[in-house]
Amino acid sequence: MSTTFKIEGILDLTEILKTLPKELVHEARDILENRAEIAKGQIIQAYPRGATGNLRDGVELRYINSTVATAAIIRNKAPHAYIYETGAVNRETKGGKSIRKGVSRGTMPAGKVFIPRMRQARRHFWEDIGAMLEKHGLLVSGQEAA
Repeated sequence: MSTTFKIEGILDLTEILKTLPKELVHEARDILENRAEIAKGQIIQAYPRGATGNLRDGVELRYINSTVATAAIIRNKAPHAYIYETGAVNRETKGGKSIRKGVSRGTMPAGKVFIPRMRQARRHFWEDIGAMLEKHGLLVSGQEAA
């Protein structure tokens, strides 16, 4: 006798994963931690070697573990990480006591380091989870690129 269930999206899959036996939960946690470490390393390597090293040094990975879930959070705590990632448009100073009015600060193209690598890491994570579930006898189909 076989049992079939259909998962309609990531939220359904997340709920199903919460009901897995402990050995599968540990295996899924190992997959998450492996993919998170890979992503962190790829992000650090992709950042340029700046004068201060703040972009590379700012990347941190932390885990949140509970009895029902595990999460990996990768972020960059460097003050200029967001500007580096998304870029900046040309702007001029408004002036003040020590700054001349109208001085151009120029543009900065988007670095596009963090977000593309995180998307890739998520895609690989879900592919690995699908492979793990198949290894344990579940049929996984309909995976879409993240």
